[in-house]
Amino acid sequence: MLKLALAGNPNCGKTTLFNILTNSREHTGNRPGVTVDVKEGICNIGDEPVVISDLPGIYSLYPYSREEIIACSYILNNKPDCIIDIVDAVNIERNMYLTTQLAETGVPVVMALNMMDEADKRGDRFDIEKMERLMKIPVVPISALKGLGIEELVRRAVSTAAVRKRGKYDLKLEENEEMYEKAADRRYRYIEYIVSQCVSKKHMKSTLSDRIDLVVTNRLLAFPIFFAVMYIIFSVTFGSVGKSLSHGMDILVNDRLAGAVKNILAAINTNEFMTSLVIDGIVKGIGMVIVFLPQIVLLFLFLSILEDTGYMARVSFITDRLLRGFGLSGKSFVPMLMGFGCSVPAIMASRTLRSEKERKLTIILIPFMTCGARMAVFAAFGSAVFGDRGLWITAALYSIGIAVALISGIIFKNTVLKGEEEGFIAELPPYRLPSLRNVLISVSERAEDFISKVFTTLFTVSIIIWLLQSFDISLHMVKDNSRSIFAYMGKAVAPVFIPCGFGDWRKAAALITGLGAKEAVISTLGILYGNTPLSLHFTEASAFSYLVFILLYMPCAAAFTAAYKEMKSIKWAVFAALYQTGTAWLVSAAVYRISSFIMS
Repeated sequence: MLKLALAGNPNCGKTTLFNILTNSREHTGNRPGVTVDVKEGICNIGDEPVVISDLPGIYSLYPYSREEIIACSYILNNKPDCIIDIVDAVNIERNMYLTTQLAETGVPVVMALNMMDEADKRGDRFDIEKMERLMKIPVVPISALKGLGIEELVRRAVSTAAVRKRGKYDLKLEENEEMYEKAADRRYRYIEYIVSQCVSKKHMKSTLSDRIDLVVTNRLLAFPIFFAVMYIIFSVTFGSVGKSLSHGMDILVNDRLAGAVKNILAAINTNEFMTSLVIDGIVKGIGMVIVFLPQIVLLFLFLSILEDTGYMARVSFITDRLLRGFGLSGKSFVPMLMGFGCSVPAIMASRTLRSEKERKLTIILIPFMTCGARMAVFAAFGSAVFGDRGLWITAALYSIGIAVALISGIIFKNTVLKGEEEGFIAELPPYRLPSLRNVLISVSERAEDFISKVFTTLFTVSIIIWLLQSFDISLHMVKDNSRSIFAYMGKAVAPVFIPCGFGDWRKAAALITGLGAKEAVISTLGILYGNTPLSLHFTEASAFSYLVFILLYMPCAAAFTAAYKEMKSIKWAVFAALYQTGTAWLVSAAVYRISSFIMS
């Protein structure tokens, strides 16, 4: 089967092209570092299937970060039949450095001049035929975003792979810095010659992106603008709009659907045991969480729009100076921001960091960011316990997570993760109108992940919780769940949380299930407390302390596994989990004491 690899600089449109060719739905974004692993899909060319590989973005074949090593290793060792080199036509000089290296690997190369629609708007003109003659490789102008030139590109790539024999790999690896610098100088002179002969660029004093950046990245205005944007997002997500949508979902699931299921079970004379399992276990457990899907979708929608416009790359730039004082850099901001969606892909995104010290520190701190699963828990408590103040409580929790992460950064920077800081070079892509297709793919992907977790992990957890709270150690069914197996488990750890204000076994048991998935905390409390509202079992002080612990203690099992794989050390993964949980207990106990005094 023919293998085609998509290579190019970060943010050149590889994944957009990959989605079109393979009819996939991989996440894309207008910033570097979106793709951190090799993704494969099938593209049918006539009756023959072709394997398409989307590689992480790289600037050259001299890798530094882990995702660059992954891409270079694939190119040099997996022997694709042809490399489609995606080049940003607007930034052709910078992008072609990789092209000159790819041409030396011996693998057939086809250059895809992407974003030609933007180049045309700027007034740039390209002599494609002359460029092909001088570079001795096929050159195809395309616009991946608008789907222009894609068929011609695939045809040229397939014919190039079929006609040209793969040569012996002859990459001229420079053995020392002096040779590397000389080779780089030769490449740039060659690129300059090609561009001068084949490209006519219209001189532009400043672009729209430049004019916007004068305001957005302004030293005095940058942070106020960022906080204003975040405030709007939070107000819509957790304010009246988000609450109304979640209330509608609550009526649909916990009223109408639950009622319909109960009527069906009664109609078929289902016994009491199975009725309780389905209604009190499965429906109650899932229903407590699924009602917050609209708010999660809203949050992901806003973040996807910001990412697609190119604003997130600017936020990395403006936060670099701030993060330097905490042992991080602007590059760490993007993985940490992704942590507000899900810790697992955020931890994987840390591969873009070249410094091993910074990468480990970022992985340790990412779980302090409020993921979508925790957001569901916060939303449940916000409406049930805090009422109209739920929005401000949620904002306070997000702020506490960020503050703890930054303070932890200072601690690690001066203790176990000492080391020299690396420089930060930020690539600021041009602002673009969000692509409806890309935004919908991103949002639907996150929503599907959430729904999938609800109907797999939470479905299983809800059944297990119901069984554990329905039977005692002798496997006799009990009416009072305080005598159940689950009660014994909760009572064993509950005393630890007395200083934090939630020493009840039910609350402690819910934290145990939260290790599997944070949404399970709400499912567990819903099953254990039955139909009674949370406000009867929590004071405002204990609820706030409980949420702080949920915010900070070790993430779910999937995130722990991801951290272990990325750090390649079980010791570091366990250390991170223990540090996060210990920090959660200390901060939660302190918050309980302070909030009890304030709210008394």
